[in-house]
Amino acid sequence: MSLETLGATIKFALNQEKVLLEFFQSIQQYKKNENLKEVIDKLAQLSTKNLKRLKRIRRENTTEMILEPIKGLEKSRFIFVVEDLKEIGELEVVNSLKNYLTKIILFYSDSAEKISFIGEVSYVFEQFKERYQELLNLI
Repeated sequence: MSLETLGATIKFALNQEKVLLEFFQSIQQYKKNENLKEVIDKLAQLSTKNLKRLKRIRRENTTEMILEPIKGLEKSRFIFVVEDLKEIGELEVVNSLKNYLTKIILFYSDSAEKISFIGEVSYVFEQFKERYQELLNLI
């Protein structure tokens, strides 16, 4: 399924950020490693900020959402489903974390390119991508 409008893209981004935030909160128990603890805390803060910014963008860009089509964003490339992490170890959690971050980075990168006709939104998506990439590099 394609994300064919700015509205659909932002709605998808909001959903994925919520899933990420829930994931970050669910892995609090794996924060024995001090470096990982710091990164998870920063990721949760980033996701919370991103949610607020996305909601503001949605409010401020209503006209563009209705009028501007987007082509070439296939939702299936970016979806991640959080697995049950109750019985797995820290290595599996870290691998899942890297997988989810890689997909959200890809989503924001591709989306920023496809919505470049709305400079402000494209710029925000680029910022999201860069911040997630910085934190991924710390893991």
